[in-house]
Amino acid sequence: MLTTGALVGAMLTSITTGGVLSAAPAKADDVTPPPVTVYVADVILNQVVSIAPAAGEQTAVGSGLNQPNGVAIDTRGAVFIADTSNNRVVKVTPDGTQTTVLDTGLYAPTRVAVNAAGDVFVSDTLHQRVLKLPSDGGPQTTVGTNLRTPSGIAVDTTGNLFIANFDGGTVVKIPGDGSPQTIVATGLNRPDGVAVDNAGNVYIANQGDSRVVKVPVDGGPHTEIGTDLNGPSGVAVDAAANVYIADSSNHRVVMVPAGGGGQSIIGTGFALPTDVAVAPAASPTPPTPSPGTGSLSGFGSS
Repeated sequence: MLTTGALVGAMLTSITTGGVLSAAPAKADDVTPPPVTVYVADVILNQVVSIAPAAGEQTAVGSGLNQPNGVAIDTRGAVFIADTSNNRVVKVTPDGTQTTVLDTGLYAPTRVAVNAAGDVFVSDTLHQRVLKLPSDGGPQTTVGTNLRTPSGIAVDTTGNLFIANFDGGTVVKIPGDGSPQTIVATGLNRPDGVAVDNAGNVYIANQGDSRVVKVPVDGGPHTEIGTDLNGPSGVAVDAAANVYIADSSNHRVVMVPAGGGGQSIIGTGFALPTDVAVAPAASPTPPTPSPGTGSLSGFGSS
């Protein structure tokens, strides 16, 4: 079985050798930054940072991280981090307090998501499962079946869970009402990130093909989002349907406005950004800055 280091190393190899090898950075068009805060996990720099595009500010979030691959935000502004090589999930509240959500029984957790009720979902990747941690403190459960290297996860406004099967080439949906699991998209090439907008449209970071695709809720044809991407690993959507992409091998985060139009770069200087999450500016103040680096002992991606 793969070790944690082998998993993240293999995934990094898939980023750096797959897709466009020499994509030129896209020009940042004259687009007004949306009033949001964007959170980015950088697996090589061992940190998560928050970016306020409108203010041009960047702040470290969390401490003692080791190859963090995933990041999510709850409705109260708390940041959840899949701290992959520490085999744990941590929570950082708006005042900067960091606590451990789960640090037992995990094997290379790569992504995390939180629903409106506060339930936490974790891609326990090398255990080939996704866990649900109820907000009321009840026992954790396993959700989904026949998963193959589950990576990106997302929850929509009605409680449906979406899982990207990195090695399975699919994205599946676990309905919140308990009905059977269904396939949202198939024939994908190393799908690594997934997001859902308020209308129910699904966005997939199809890392192996260096593109992000949108799967319409009405079942219409898939469309491509963004340009000049290179091994994108993470994707997020804000309330206005603007799309944010962790463009991993271009070492940047880009934003594609709702409805298309000029793509803009909202963050650069990353070593390997693997996931992105977004919170509205009206959310509580981002967590207090803290030293966000751990030992650089290997590399990888979710």
